[in-house]
Formats: sequence, structure tokens, C-alpha cells
Amino acid sequence: MVESLGDKMNIKIGLAGNPNCGKTTLFNLLTGSNQYVGNWSGVTVERKEGILKNHNNITITDLPGIYSLSPYSPEEFVARNYLVNEKPNVIINIVDGTKLERNLYLTLQLMEIGVPIVVAINMMDVVRKNGGKIHIEKLSKILGIKVVEISALKNLGVDNLINTTIQVANNKTSPLKFMKYNSNIENTLQFIESKINNNSIKAKSRYYSVKIFEKDKYILNSLNLNLKTINKINSKINSCEELYNDESVALIINERYKFVEVLLSNCYSAGSKSSDSSNKVDNILLGKYTAIPIFILVIFLIYYISVSLVGNLTSDFITSVIFDDLLSNSIKTFLTTINCSNILISLICDGIINGVGSVIAFVPELIVLFFFLGILEDIGYMSRIAFIMDKIFRKFGLSGKSIIPLLISSGCGVPAIMSTKTIENKKQKIITVITTTNVPCSAKLQIIALISSTIFSNNFLVAPIIYFSSIIFVLISSLILSNLNIITTKETPFIMEIPNYHLPSLTTIFTHLFQRIKAFLTKAGTVLVVACIIIWLLSNFGFANGKFTYLNGENQNNSLMCYFSASISNLFYPLGFNNWQCIGATFSGIFAKENIVSSLNVFLNSNETIKSVLPTYSSAISFLVFNLLNSPCIASIIAMKKELVSKKLFIFALLYQNIFAYIVSLIIYQLIGFFLGEVPLSLFTIISIFFVGIIINILLKKKPSKI
Repeated sequence: MVESLGDKMNIKIGLAGNPNCGKTTLFNLLTGSNQYVGNWSGVTVERKEGILKNHNNITITDLPGIYSLSPYSPEEFVARNYLVNEKPNVIINIVDGTKLERNLYLTLQLMEIGVPIVVAINMMDVVRKNGGKIHIEKLSKILGIKVVEISALKNLGVDNLINTTIQVANNKTSPLKFMKYNSNIENTLQFIESKINNNSIKAKSRYYSVKIFEKDKYILNSLNLNLKTINKINSKINSCEELYNDESVALIINERYKFVEVLLSNCYSAGSKSSDSSNKVDNILLGKYTAIPIFILVIFLIYYISVSLVGNLTSDFITSVIFDDLLSNSIKTFLTTINCSNILISLICDGIINGVGSVIAFVPELIVLFFFLGILEDIGYMSRIAFIMDKIFRKFGLSGKSIIPLLISSGCGVPAIMSTKTIENKKQKIITVITTTNVPCSAKLQIIALISSTIFSNNFLVAPIIYFSSIIFVLISSLILSNLNIITTKETPFIMEIPNYHLPSLTTIFTHLFQRIKAFLTKAGTVLVVACIIIWLLSNFGFANGKFTYLNGENQNNSLMCYFSASISNLFYPLGFNNWQCIGATFSGIFAKENIVSSLNVFLNSNETIKSVLPTYSSAISFLVFNLLNSPCIASIIAMKKELVSKKLFIFALLYQNIFAYIVSLIIYQLIGFFLGEVPLSLFTIISIFFVGIIINILLKKKPSKI
């Protein structure tokens, strides 16, 4: 039972800890549905806040998972700025009890900030199961702060944790003592502290002193010290570095780990079962020859269940029965009875309802897809896959963590782009944002299905070939981007916590599932409605008999869409689809890729078929590939803009996506068409060979230049 001590004051609690320490599970347990998600000011790192259940005066902020308070990543910037500047009343430091040494390293840093701390040793059930023992009282005494044992997954000790946290917050109890470094470092820290004597940072003087000793330029610049003082401080730090023949930051790291080692020798017994079943499972799932095949099989099963089984059972039913037969026809009948104009009826029924319905139809399969991916992530499998893929992906300028956005993109590009937040390296994140939508999303699968069924007579190999080809396009595009001077960034090591396998938390899975589906439906209710209206207007209004008029679904050749498409048809001539129907459908895909198939069906008259506008294999493949690789739908474009932040990078990304799509489609149409005897040798054929040579040259480079 949580005490009512918190009712005396408004309390701000910050949750801090390493990645995969159980922090998010605890956050969801404490807040339930009383949480909201946004972005931290100035960065795209996700900000999650919530209200403690039954305590409206207590706000909990779930900080990003971090390993230190050094400014190596956006997550570390966010966590540090919050803890130092936003002044929470208390910090709950979640520590993975199975990985004490690495987790307590962060604890020592948090103590130096001067904010009251409660340490929550999580996964104590696993520690005991493995035969380990943590002496909580002794650990608390040595650190000088409250230490509580919990199991967030099983909801054990959580009430005690909250009661202790509220007490510490009300008592305003700061850490009683700091870790002591060796005498030479301590003397240097005291010297620094005397030189930065400032009332505004008095409570955090220890933290500032350590950071200055580590030569943290952000902290140093924030203090506005004069040059004379800076030189004196640097002289003392340099002397210390010369004494130990090591960099100052390394000296601090070594001292902290020495302290943790001594601490654990007094407070922790590993037990005889510390090498648990996770290692045995990893021998199979992470084996040299088994890891990739098992991963492919797992992903194949997930997508087979979500897309092939659930999708085929529900999509047609939702579009045909619910939206067409029931909703659209009912509304059309009602509007007719009240004498609405044919224009308004067509706009509402044919434009908005049918357009949005084609998107809503994908919700069931997305629910299943996100559910299974959530399980894989929560049990610890996705962390391992990212680790495996890192060795391969780095050769192409990507991170192992890029595999997660690429998987999610198969469902929808918006959450895929948003999930790039987990990639620490800025260069790798930018490349992933630009390339991740090359993977066919659920909407693009309709285009693949259309071409496969109409041009290739339902050959079952077409769809998987196109899908796996998209992965190759991602890798080629990533390698090209890694050789362009887009942005300068330092190379960062790949760090990913590999958690023990555990049963998934349904609360966590369904919370994330709800947030993703909510974002998808928000897109359907806003952006897609506007897109449907625009496409309908362009398709149903035009010039007939010398005047601008409503076409009433007839004579599409007179529509505004036809005039617009015809004006840029020469641009698409080298790609093999310069008719207005294909160009118009491609344009409609800017708003939503779902519109491409429906637009083609609208634009074709009774005497025309898909084969009549895409008469050859090369033109059909070119059309398909161009619409798979060009800029994504407008909702994904908005997500790109948020993640890239920089306007220049955003404009570059849009231009690059479309240029890359154009070049690949040019190569496909000209070369495949030439070898199949569908396209004669021309200047465009020679240009396509030139581009192939450039791509091969980039692929054969031993090492991409840094961007």
C-alpha cells in the first residue's frame, strides 16, 4: 500500500538507468494509462511522462536508457539536462541486479549531481534464482543512500519503493557522501571546486568539478569562466594526466570501476547458477551458422501470420463489406434522400470513405504485426539481432539497430522512422531515416500484389523477390550515402545491452501497441482525409466542352490530374511509363501509397487495363520499383522532418530519395528492357550503363569516406 506522504507537495520523480534494466516496465506499472509521449525540446528523443496511480501530485519522467552522463549521444544530453537543470525532487535509479558492476557505474555519477536518490535493485527474483545474494543494507550503508529490492516484471517490492521515494523527496535527503577518488585526483577536484565557486551551482559543485576534470566542454562553456581561471584549471588537470600517463576521463572511469569492484566484494555474492539458461538459448539463437536462418524464419512466420493470414481474412472484409457495402452505401442512400448534390455525395463516399477505408483495412494485420514484434523486443531477442546485424550493416554505413526500423517499416513507415531514435550515431541515424522506407510497407504491398497478379500472372516468386530486392536497395543506397559529405560526425562504438531472456510483460506490449496504432489511426483521420479530398478533386474536375466543370466520373482524360501528368510526361519517358494514368497514380502516392492502386483503377476506362498502360515487363518493374523507392507518403515525410531536424538535411533527403528511385528505375527499364528486346539501344541506355558503373565503383570501395 502506497502511503499518502506525497500529498503534502508536488513531487517530480526521474527514472534513470541503463538500457534494458526494466525501467520502462516499472514506468508502465507505476503510471498505467496516465502517461503521455512527446519529444524533448530541441531533440527527437522520446519524452515519456506520467502521473503516479492514485497520486495526481506526483509526476514521473521516464528518462532515456543511458550508460553514463557524458555527452556522447542525444539520450545522454537529455538525461543530463533534465537531472541537472529541471531539478527533480528525487531520482529513482533502476539497477539490473544481474549486471551490478556496469549498472552501479551510472549510480556513482548520479550521486554526484546532488539530487536525492533511491536505488531500485531490479530483477531480484532472477538474482535469487541464479543463487546470488545482494546485501541490501550493507550496500545502502556504503553508498549512503536508500536501496530497495524489486521485481518490476512481477510487481514485487514496488509499493515499498514508492513509499521510500516519497519519504526521501519530502525529507529532501541528498546523498550523504560521494565516492572518494585517489588523493591526487581529489586534490585536483577540490582545486577546481574552489575556482568555480558559484552559488547557483553550489549544490552540484561536485558534479561540475568532476565534469571539468573530464574536460567536458559543454559544462566548462556553461560556467563562463575567465581565461586565466581556465588555464589554471587545465594546468592542474594536465599535471594529473602526466602523473598517471593517462587521459583525465580514463582516470575517472578507472577509479569508479575500482570502487564498484570493492563495493561488490563486500555486498554481493554471485552464486553458483549465475550462468543461467539465457546462455544456453543464445548458443542456438546466436550461433555462427544458426543466428541468421533462425531470424529469417522468425520474421517470415510473423509476417506470414500478420499479412498473409490475418490480412487476407480481414482486409477485403473491411473494405468491401464494412466501408463499401455498409458505410458508403448507407451514407450515399441517406445523402440522396435529403437531396444532396451528386458532387458532395461522390466526394464523401467515393473520395473520403472509400479512401480512408482502404487504409483502415490494414489495422488488424498491423495490430498482429506490432504485437509479435513487441514480444520479440520485450523478451530480449531484438537486442541480440541488432548485435548480430551490426557487423554486416556497418559495412554499408548502417548500425545494427537499423534492423528494428527496417522491420517496423514493413508495417508502416511512420513508426519505423520514429524508431531510429535508438541509434546513437548521428550519421547512421540519418542514413537509416532516409533509406528505411525503401522496405515495402503494408500500403506498398498492394502495388506489388497488383503488378504480380496482372503482369506476371500471379507468379508466387515475384513478391518475395521484390521484397528481398528492397533490402539490397537499402544497403546500396546506404553505402552511397556513407560516401557523401552530408554531415561530419565522430565514429561511436556500438553499445547495446544484451538482457537475459524473460517472459514478456503484457502491460508493456499493449501500451506500446496502443501508442503505435493510435499514431496510425491519427494519420488516417487527418493527413489521409486531406489527401483523399485532393485526389478526388483533381480526378473529378477538369475541362470539357471548353469550360471548367465537374466530370461526374466520366472522361478522365479531361481531368486536372490528366493535364498535370501530361505536362511532366517527358520526364518519365526514359522510365517506360509516361502515360498520364501511371504518372497521376504515382503523384497520388505522395499523399498515401494506398492511393496508387485505387487511382489506377479510377483513371483506367472500361477499354483499358493495367497491361495497356504498362505493356512490357521492364516498364511494369520500373513503375513498381520507382514507387517503392521514391519519397514515402506525406505522413512519413512529416516524421522524417521531425527526426532529421535540420531543414537542409530534410530537403536533401527528399531530393536523394527521388533521384535514387529515378536512377534505379532508369537502369531497370533500359537494361532489362534492352536484354528482353523490349527497349531499343538509345542514349538513355548508355546513361544507365554509366550509372551502373558508378554504383559498382562505390560498392567495390574498401572503406567509405566519413560523412
